[in-house]
Amino acid sequence: MDHAKMDHAPADPKPAAAAVSASTSTTMPVPTVAAAAARAGVGAARSLSTSALPQGMLRIAHTPGAGRIAGRTVRGIVFDMDGTLTVPVLDFALMRSRLSLRAGEDILAHVHALPESSPVRIRAETIIREMEHEAMLAMEMAPGYHALMQFLETAKVPKAILTRNNMDPVDHLLQHHAREYRFEPVVTRDTVRPTKPFPDPLEYIARLWNIPAAEILMVGDGTDDVKCAQAAGAMACYVHTIDNGAQHALVDPDTRIEHLDELRAFLTLIGDE
Repeated sequence: MDHAKMDHAPADPKPAAAAVSASTSTTMPVPTVAAAAARAGVGAARSLSTSALPQGMLRIAHTPGAGRIAGRTVRGIVFDMDGTLTVPVLDFALMRSRLSLRAGEDILAHVHALPESSPVRIRAETIIREMEHEAMLAMEMAPGYHALMQFLETAKVPKAILTRNNMDPVDHLLQHHAREYRFEPVVTRDTVRPTKPFPDPLEYIARLWNIPAAEILMVGDGTDDVKCAQAAGAMACYVHTIDNGAQHALVDPDTRIEHLDELRAFLTLIGDE
């Protein structure tokens, strides 16, 4: 499950839009595979040149599992990280307990509301980063991850990571589990604010890709992933895990899966239908 996943999202994410809208969100330099590789010493850095991005397209097959998006065209896929690309490890109940928060309270909203550089904020950020680091060291990729990534590489469909985590665990994933895959851009909680469940980071990715949000599939295991996709006008695929059972009734995604190989099963190359 992605960092600071919420049982309930803030009350007023921006209304959904069918296409990419102008954004007033705060953006920072885009962390990419190239930047991560450079910091981690992984191979030759690759440039985030949108003109060089893959231009493949997929169709969602007309199968029962495809839900409301059967028959839709997919030109890019955005993945949450924790609990989606990886097996859930972070104990958010324990994190909230250490931060003296109520069950379901938004961890990042709480931290960002604290006075900057104050002792209480520094302590909260330290607790979060220490727990994220522990989870990073135990990182394990989700079932079906490699098969899906290999298919998307062959299909030449753009892939991005959109996470509420910090960049260090993403660097770890890219170094140890994604050397042969291209994720561009990588958007963390520090890249665009507000982050999920608001649409700003997904709209940001859509602009970089020059792809309408309606042709982007957001895949994630949290209510914030679904709400972000719906507010941006993108397609929402919700990943059921053993850790997010209490959230199942709180979301109305376009489709639901339990493993990434289920997503692979209803994605088809246009022309191969």
